Amino acid sequence: MQAFRVELEKDSAASASNVEAIFRHPAVAVLPFENMSGDPEQEYFADGLTEDIITALSVWRSFPVIARNSTFAYKGQSPDIRQVGEDLDARYVIEGSVRRTGKRIRISAQLINSETGHHVWAERYDRDIEDFFDLQDVITQQIAAVIAPELDRTEQLRSVEKRPENLDAWECYQRGMAFWLTSKTDDVAEARGLFERAMEIDPRFARAYVGYVATYYTDMRLGFANRDREQALRAAKRAVELDGNDTLTHWVGSWPDLLC
Repeated sequence: MQAFRVELEKDSAASASNVEAIFRHPAVAVLPFENMSGDPEQEYFADGLTEDIITALSVWRSFPVIARNSTFAYKGQSPDIRQVGEDLDARYVIEGSVRRTGKRIRISAQLINSETGHHVWAERYDRDIEDFFDLQDVITQQIAAVIAPELDRTEQLRSVEKRPENLDAWECYQRGMAFWLTSKTDDVAEARGLFERAMEIDPRFARAYVGYVATYYTDMRLGFANRDREQALRAAKRAVELDGNDTLTHWVGSWPDLLC
C-alpha cells in the first residue's frame, strides 16, 4: 500500500483550514417540496417554501445547509435519500409535499437520517389559505424551529453511542451538551472535560467555548460561583472572537454573573 505525505505552503494551509472548518459539522439538505395539488400554479408556493426553509435553517448556524442550486437539481425526482446524502455530503435530508384542496392546504415535512434512511421527525400542517405569503412565513418558522433542536438532539444521542476515543471536536461538543443538560454535578464535570477536549482538538470551534462557559453557569447555580470564573470569562470572549455571528456566543457572554 502506497502512502503519501503532502506539505502545503503557508497560504494553502490556511485555505485548507478554512475548508475543514466549513465542513466540520454534518450538513443538512432540503429537497424541493413536491406540489401534489395537480395545479401548476401552486408550484411557486412549494418552491418558495423550500427556499424559505433553507434560509431559516441557515440562520441557526449549528449545521451547514446545502445550497439551493444543489438540492433543486433533484426537483421532479424521487431520489434515494441515502444516495442524496452521499452525493451532497449531507447527513440529514428534509423532504416534503404541498397539497391544496379548495381553501385548505396541507403541508407535510420529514427529517431523515441519510446514513440509515430512518425518519428522525415528521409533521403535517393543515391550514386555511388566506394570505399565501403570511402562511408561507408561519409554516417556514414552525418547521425550522422544530427541526433545528431535533438535529441537535439526534447528534447528541449519536455522540453518546460512539466510543469516547473516537470523538472529534463536534462530537465532543454534542456529547458534552448531553451531559450538561442534566444539570447534575458529576455530569457537569464530565461535560466540562468534553468541552475542554473539543477546544484542544479544534481551538477555533466557537461552540466548544460556549459549552465550557455554560458549565460555569451551572456551577454558579449549584453554589460554586467562583469556580473557574476567569477561565470562563476568557472562554466567553474567545467564543465571540471566533464566531460573532453565532447568537449563542453572545448569549453566554452576556450573563451578568459572568461579567460582575
